[in-house]
Amino acid sequence: MNVPKDLVIAVHNHNPAHPMVPKADPDYVFRKENLSDLLTFLMIGEPSMYVCGPTGCGKSSIIIEAASRFGVPLYNVVGHNRMETRNFSGASN
Repeated sequence: MNVPKDLVIAVHNHNPAHPMVPKADPDYVFRKENLSDLLTFLMIGEPSMYVCGPTGCGKSSIIIEAASRFGVPLYNVVGHNRMETRNFSGASN
């Protein structure tokens, strides 16, 4: 992938010493089309990103590997069809 040498991306919450920063997989290979979407999201600076696709397409792995390389703490939540917004906010029933 041809990335300009002067490309700068500000990474919020950068804290490589944080215990929730995932360990990088040295054998992981980023798919160009997925990495392009992720880098665009980071450059725009939006607060959230919706990642979708079929099982096994690399949705989780690209986020985990990017977080590990950028030194960003990651909290993994496994979604399910009955999950509600309050499950993320900590609100009680």
